[in-house]
Parts: sequence; structure tokens; C-alpha cells
Amino acid sequence: MGQSSRIMVALAISIAAVGYFFQTSYMIGDLLQKSIGKTSSEGRTESDDLAGRGSSMRRIAPENTTSSLRITFSSDMAPNGLDRSNPNSTTTGIMNTVDSKKKTGVMSHHENAVKERDLIQTRARQYLANENRPHPPKDLTMGAFIHMYKTGGSTLSQLLTYGCHSFAMSYCKQKINSKAFRTNETAVSKLTTYYHTPDFNSKKNGLFGEKGAQHDFYLFTIRDPLDHIISGFLYQHPLNVMTEAFHEFKKTERYSKIMADVNVTLDESEYEKGAYNEFLKDVANINGRGNARFRMIMKRANSANKTILTMQRANRANETSPSIFYCAPTLEDFATMLDSSIGDTTTSGNCSRLAKNIMDLRNSKIHTETCPSIALSLTYVTSNLSGASLTNKTILSVRTEHLNNDWILANEYLGQKEGTVVVPMKNLRDSSLLDRPVTKEQLSEAGRRKLCNLLQKEYSVYLSMLRQAANIPTGEFEKSFALARKNCPWIEFDSLPKTINAALRL
Repeated sequence: MGQSSRIMVALAISIAAVGYFFQTSYMIGDLLQKSIGKTSSEGRTESDDLAGRGSSMRRIAPENTTSSLRITFSSDMAPNGLDRSNPNSTTTGIMNTVDSKKKTGVMSHHENAVKERDLIQTRARQYLANENRPHPPKDLTMGAFIHMYKTGGSTLSQLLTYGCHSFAMSYCKQKINSKAFRTNETAVSKLTTYYHTPDFNSKKNGLFGEKGAQHDFYLFTIRDPLDHIISGFLYQHPLNVMTEAFHEFKKTERYSKIMADVNVTLDESEYEKGAYNEFLKDVANINGRGNARFRMIMKRANSANKTILTMQRANRANETSPSIFYCAPTLEDFATMLDSSIGDTTTSGNCSRLAKNIMDLRNSKIHTETCPSIALSLTYVTSNLSGASLTNKTILSVRTEHLNNDWILANEYLGQKEGTVVVPMKNLRDSSLLDRPVTKEQLSEAGRRKLCNLLQKEYSVYLSMLRQAANIPTGEFEKSFALARKNCPWIEFDSLPKTINAALRL
């Protein structure tokens, strides 16, 4: 071969090599870009990460997923509903892949979160496709429905077949035996165990026990922390309790009969006074008239009336163990006590100590029977659920402020067909229309600021939970974030921890 021919061959080889190099580089770059877009959260802002999650939320595990699944429920099935005994099981393969990557450390945090969501949604669809699912509270269910005080949980519990306290399951028998109810039963109802305050510390089937930590996902009913504590204070205030109870009493036939028998020459206030005296007699005797809800209201009124009578008889100068409502007739009084000297041994000092203890309990995992509607918080519940490792669990949230929308998204996330989710027709225990003697309007801006200063940890847990919630898109999170800033503009929200575990360490 001549010199010129050898040069031409070498040149051709060089050109081919360069072309291959650029093609390969392009392919590698493209693969890296796709990989980074799917699995890496580094270099992304929090809003970017949330936007990605929100925009893809409905694309994860589409509705036809169940058509390719092999549903095999047997004695070999693990508590989480997967058939580990079948090596060919679709879900077993998913679980083994996830477990393998976890053990080798290959899986990134973002990839792990996506895989867990895929797995939860696949498993949920399995349960929904099979009628032989667990029945709470005896059986372990896939999910937990955690009803926080004053968050709309009572309203949603109407849509849960087993939405009753473990010690009062008889109230659910009507729903369990109702064919119409079961026909329209929601995915959340089918997949969860209902937990409310009485069930948190139950030794047998309590949320904080061994069983409570074994659920695959946790649905929390939640509310903006400032609005939450205000609502709890107003709900449990004895004067407001009595007002609500009398309002319900006025709907009864007994009230109508009393009013008909009153002398017609009396003015309206005297009519009411006569009826109220009869109402107090029923309260004192915890009269058994009416349905379960009315009897519960009257029972609360009985307790509230005893508190009021004690407050009226008490010698303020010698009161050493005062009621929080004796100390704080209004929200403003409660906020003022949080700023008082705790070393004071007078009644004022004892009241200040009580108020501060209640707020401290909100930031701890210690159980309290003192004003549970005020003291029980997300911080308290998540602290006691530490065995469940919530940061690595699938979280669903239903906010009071967006109850129906969040409820629909939670059910659709778990596999219920879009457009078929039943929503509550009315709110239970909605006392916003009542003319109550103690209201939130009595709280000044200075008092609000004092409450906000002690709610930073609760806000951190609350916002972290919303960030993690699989059914809350970015735009919805921003609504709650904006409300938090509006309610408590003095908190530096941008500096708060962004995960539940980090928030609990505040």
C-alpha cells in the first residue's frame, strides 16, 4: 500500500472514531440526564422537588395497574399483604428489588421514596380487589387513620365503616350491616384502622403500641397549628360547652313542650330562662333522652357545669390547683399567663405554671388528661410513633381547611377510581355559627404572638408532614404555608427543619 493510501485509511479510521466518541458521549449524557431527573434530589430546591412530586402524583400506579397483578392471598402472606412465598408474584418481585437496593445502599433517598409510593399503591390495589381483607380493630390493616382533636376527623369518621373508638364499636354496627354504605365504601375506609384520642394509649390495640407501628401508611387529619390550639381552647371551654349543649337541647320535643307550658305573658328572655333551668336539670342527671350524639353532648355539659360550679365556689386567693378555664376565662388571659413569672407561688403563679405546662406538653411525648383538646398535638403523636419511623413511611394528610379535596386525593392515591369518592354531606360538631360567650376575637395581636412563639416546633412538624404527604400537590402545600405565615408572621419559617425527625429534635 502506498504512502498516500495509508494516510487516507488512517484518516478514515480517525473520523469514525471521533464520530463514535461523540455519539457515545451524547448517549451517556442523555442517560445521565434522565437518571438525575428520576433519582437525584441534589442540586434541587425544595419547591422543585415538591413540584416534581405534585405533577407526577396522578401518574404513579395508574388505574389499570390491577389488571396485571396476580392476587394470591394465603396463609403464607406477610402481614403487609404481599405473598412472599410465591417467587413469581409481581409484588414479591417489587419488594425484593426494593429490599435488595436498601441493603446494598444503592437506592437514593428520592428513589426510595418513589419506590415506596409505587409499592404502597400496588399493595393498596391488591387489598381493594379482594373482599377477604382485615377487619379492624382486631386485625392489622394496611393503614392507620389518625383523628386529631378538632380537625374534622369526626366528620370523616362518618365515612369509615369502623370509624368508632375501640371500646365503642357498637356505634359502627349500623354501617357494617348497611349494604348501601358498603357499596359506596371509600378506599380509606377499607384500608385503615381508626384511631382517636382514647385509642392512642390503649394497651391492647393502641396507636402507640407495637401494632400501631406496623401500618404501611398513616393518614392524619391536621390543621394549621395556631387555628388548632384556638379551636381546642374554645371547644373545651365550659361556657361554650354549655352554650352548644343548650343549642342542641332546643331542638328536642322536650324543649318545645316546656316552651308551650310557660306563661304566655312572660317575655322571651323569661321563656328561655325557664327552659334553661329545665335543661340544667337534665344535665345534672345526665338524662338518657335522644340519640348517641345528643347523650354525648349532655355528658360533656354535665362535666362543664361541674367545672363552672367549682369556679363559682372557689376562693381565688387560696386556689392552689386551679382549672385552666378558671385561670383563663378568655384566650387573651391564656396567652398572658404564658408570659408571667413561673416562680410566683400565688394563684396567679399557679395559673401561669399550668398554662406553660400545657404548652410544654404539646412539645413532648408525655401523656396528659389535662385539657386534651389543647395539649394533644402533632408533636405529641409523632413523638410517640417514633417506632413507626414516619420519615420512611407513606404519609397522607387531610387538612381541615381543604377537607373534601384532600379526602378525595387520598382515596384516589390509594386506588379508588376518580369521580367515585364519597365526601361528607355535613360537618359534625361545627359550632362556628353559634353565638358563643368565649371567642377567638378576644385574642389580641400581642396574645397571638405569644402563642406563635411557643408553636414553632408544632409548625415545623406540621409543615414537614405536609411536605411528605403523598396526596398533597405543591400548590396545595403552598396554600397551607401561606396561611402559616399569615397566622404567625413572627416565626422564621425558612429556617425550620424540613423533615419530621429533624422537627422533633427542635
